[in-house]
Amino acid sequence: MTKRSLFTASVVTAVKSARRNVSDLGVGNILGANVANLTLILGGATSFQDVEIARSEQLLNCSALLLGMALVGWMLLFSRRMYGRDGIVLIGFYVVYIVLVVALLGDDRQ
Repeated sequence: MTKRSLFTASVVTAVKSARRNVSDLGVGNILGANVANLTLILGGATSFQDVEIARSEQLLNCSALLLGMALVGWMLLFSRRMYGRDGIVLIGFYVVYIVLVVALLGDDRQ
């Protein structure tokens, strides 16, 4: 439940900031949340207890993270602005990622 509410807050912040023409606030919020999740959340969890991550999850998630960042970087390489088509491509990328997670990792999770 908490993860969903945090996701919703990030989406609402991004959409509202884009509508008010301060989209860098939304981008900063999303990038900052990802950095916090990678460092504070994972670091905090592993400082109390070892966390085992299956190799298949590592490969899929790290590949998706790198590919997604490369995709955003490529979009911003040609322009400092992201357009509606860029958003559609990113949403499509996310949908493909979710389908792959369910298809490839769905049976591995107990």
